[in-house]
Amino acid sequence: MTREAEPEERACELCGADASGSEWVALEVTRAMRTMDGDEDLAFVDANFCSQEHAARWLARPLPEPEALPEYVPSWRDRWVDLGLGAAFVVVIGLASVGLVAIARWAWGLA
Repeated sequence: MTREAEPEERACELCGADASGSEWVALEVTRAMRTMDGDEDLAFVDANFCSQEHAARWLARPLPEPEALPEYVPSWRDRWVDLGLGAAFVVVIGLASVGLVAIARWAWGLA
Protein backbone atom coordinates (compact mmCIF):
# COMPACT_ATOMS: atom_id res chain seq x y z
CA MET A 1 0.00 0.00 0.00
CA THR A 2 1.42 3.36 -0.97
CA ARG A 3 0.74 6.54 0.87
CA GLU A 4 0.36 9.88 -0.85
CA ALA A 5 2.76 12.40 0.60
CA GLU A 6 1.79 16.01 0.92
CA PRO A 7 3.37 18.13 -1.81
CA GLU A 8 6.37 20.13 -0.65
CA GLU A 9 7.62 23.43 -1.98
CA ARG A 10 10.86 22.71 -3.84
CA ALA A 11 12.92 25.00 -6.05
CA CYS A 12 15.27 23.75 -8.73
CA GLU A 13 18.91 24.36 -7.79
CA LEU A 14 19.76 25.19 -11.41
CA CYS A 15 16.94 27.37 -12.68
CA GLY A 16 14.92 28.17 -9.55
CA ALA A 17 11.67 26.83 -11.05
CA ASP A 18 9.15 24.88 -9.01
CA ALA A 19 10.49 21.34 -8.58
CA SER A 20 7.45 19.76 -6.95
CA GLY A 21 5.85 18.35 -10.11
CA SER A 22 5.94 14.73 -11.21
CA GLU A 23 9.35 15.08 -12.91
CA TRP A 24 11.34 16.36 -9.91
CA VAL A 25 14.66 14.76 -8.94
CA ALA A 26 16.42 14.97 -5.58
CA LEU A 27 20.14 14.26 -5.18
CA GLU A 28 22.28 13.74 -2.11
CA VAL A 29 26.00 13.80 -2.78
CA THR A 30 28.41 12.50 -0.14
CA ARG A 31 32.09 13.35 -0.12
CA ALA A 32 35.06 13.49 2.23
CA MET A 33 35.77 16.71 4.08
CA ARG A 34 38.52 17.76 6.49
CA THR A 35 37.34 19.02 9.85
CA MET A 36 38.92 21.81 11.88
CA ASP A 37 41.02 19.36 13.91
CA GLY A 38 42.39 17.66 10.78
CA ASP A 39 40.20 14.55 10.86
CA GLU A 40 38.32 13.36 7.81
CA ASP A 41 34.54 13.43 7.95
CA LEU A 42 31.68 13.16 5.48
CA ALA A 43 30.00 16.19 3.93
CA PHE A 44 26.54 16.01 2.39
CA VAL A 45 25.14 18.23 -0.36
CA ASP A 46 21.38 17.99 -0.96
CA ALA A 47 19.78 19.45 -4.07
CA ASN A 48 16.36 19.36 -5.76
CA PHE A 49 15.78 19.73 -9.49
CA CYS A 50 12.79 20.16 -11.78
CA SER A 51 14.13 17.57 -14.26
CA GLN A 52 16.81 14.94 -14.71
CA GLU A 53 18.50 17.12 -17.34
CA HIS A 54 18.94 19.95 -14.82
CA ALA A 55 20.33 17.47 -12.29
CA ALA A 56 22.86 16.24 -14.86
CA ARG A 57 23.92 19.80 -15.75
CA TRP A 58 24.32 20.66 -12.05
CA LEU A 59 26.44 17.54 -11.45
CA ALA A 60 28.67 18.45 -14.42
CA ARG A 61 29.74 21.63 -12.60
CA PRO A 62 32.06 21.67 -9.57
CA LEU A 63 30.18 20.87 -6.37
CA PRO A 64 29.48 23.75 -3.99
CA GLU A 65 31.54 23.91 -0.84
CA PRO A 66 29.83 22.20 2.10
CA GLU A 67 28.57 24.33 4.93
CA ALA A 68 30.97 24.44 7.86
CA LEU A 69 29.67 22.76 10.98
CA PRO A 70 29.48 24.99 14.03
CA GLU A 71 32.08 24.26 16.70
CA TYR A 72 30.69 22.17 19.55
CA VAL A 73 30.82 23.97 22.89
CA PRO A 74 29.63 21.81 25.79
CA SER A 75 27.17 23.41 28.21
CA TRP A 76 27.64 23.43 31.97
CA ARG A 77 25.04 20.68 32.21
CA ASP A 78 27.10 18.53 29.83
CA ARG A 79 30.20 19.13 31.93
CA TRP A 80 28.41 18.19 35.17
CA VAL A 81 27.08 15.00 33.56
CA ASP A 82 30.60 14.11 32.41
CA LEU A 83 31.96 14.75 35.90
CA GLY A 84 29.23 12.59 37.46
CA LEU A 85 29.87 9.75 35.02
CA GLY A 86 33.60 9.94 35.71
CA ALA A 87 33.00 9.80 39.46
CA ALA A 88 30.63 6.84 39.06
CA PHE A 89 33.26 5.05 36.97
CA VAL A 90 35.89 5.58 39.69
CA VAL A 91 33.51 4.24 42.36
CA VAL A 92 32.67 1.15 40.28
CA ILE A 93 36.37 0.41 39.67
CA GLY A 94 37.09 0.86 43.39
CA LEU A 95 34.27 -1.49 44.43
CA ALA A 96 35.32 -4.05 41.83
CA SER A 97 38.90 -3.92 43.16
CA VAL A 98 37.71 -4.46 46.75
CA GLY A 99 35.59 -7.40 45.57
CA LEU A 100 38.51 -8.97 43.69
CA VAL A 101 40.75 -8.64 46.74
CA ALA A 102 38.05 -10.26 48.94
CA ILE A 103 37.62 -13.15 46.48
CA ALA A 104 41.39 -13.67 46.26
CA ARG A 105 41.74 -13.72 50.07
CA TRP A 106 38.84 -16.17 50.37
CA ALA A 107 40.25 -18.42 47.62
CA TRP A 108 43.68 -18.65 49.25
CA GLY A 109 42.27 -18.95 52.75
CA LEU A 110 43.83 -15.69 53.99
CA ALA A 111 40.64 -14.36 55.50
